[in-house]
This record gives sequence, structure tokens and C-alpha cells, in this order.
Amino acid sequence: MRPRSPAVEELREFCNARNSERTFRLFEVYHLEGHEKISYEATGKDYAIAVTDVTNALADGHMHNATYTFLDNDHFKTTLDLSQDQKDAFTEDVTYVRVT
Repeated sequence: MRPRSPAVEELREFCNARNSERTFRLFEVYHLEGHEKISYEATGKDYAIAVTDVTNALADGHMHNATYTFLDNDHFKTTLDLSQDQKDAFTEDVTYVRVT
């Protein structure tokens, strides 16, 4: 294994302090040691965990709620609630307009 950068060491320490050693190990295996044929599915099998656990551990964040409001025949609005580290991160509101 090649030497780790200070940023990677800082991430390892961050994960360890939060009892997330597995998350760091998945990151290390997938992103640092990975090869061109590695997959979330293969990584999950190697660790005997569901592929969704792998993707959740490696994701930067995820959308946990989406609301679509139809305002009229030409407009609708979306409200997306996004999470990171199992906490609410931000809400994004976008209004769409039909172009004819």
C-alpha cells in the first residue's frame, strides 16, 4: 500500500473518533486500493454487508424527501430535503416553468 496523505489520515482519525471505522475501510478499499473492476456489490460481498450499506457509507449525502407541487398547468415546484452524515443538510426549492 502506498503512503497515505495527511488528508486521508485526518479522515481516518475522524471516522475512528465517530466509531465509523468500517466507513473508512470501505472508502479505503473502494477509492484508494480499488481497481477498475471493483464494484459496490463486490465490496459488499467482501464485507458480508448489503450493497446499500456500501453505497450509503460511500455517498456524500442523499435525498431523503421530495415533494412535487403542481401550481398550475405551466408551473410546478420541487422541494428536496437532503441529508449528510444522517443529519438534515439543506433543502432545495426549484420552480419549473413550461416553455412553449
